[in-house]
Amino acid sequence: DNIGALAEAVAGAPALLALMSPAAAGNDWVRRELMLALNNGRPIVPVRTADLPGESWLNLAIDQGRQIDLRGGITPVALAGIAAA
Repeated sequence: DNIGALAEAVAGAPALLALMSPAAAGNDWVRRELMLALNNGRPIVPVRTADLPGESWLNLAIDQGRQIDLRGGITPVALAGIAAA
């Protein structure tokens, strides 16, 4: 089933890149994937692609310390951050 495949993929991933946008915040599959990563101790690297309201569950659930900011476009600094994740 889809949930089982998702859980297996997340469990086997060394880290999860979380694209943070209004569309992601409203997507149930994104929520499931992030909750599976949190429950399995997988590091989550937030990649901000758009502004979110401060009360968005994405802002509350994910540590923003390692955030990669793509709101200004893809820059060498942003690419280096993704490669380092």
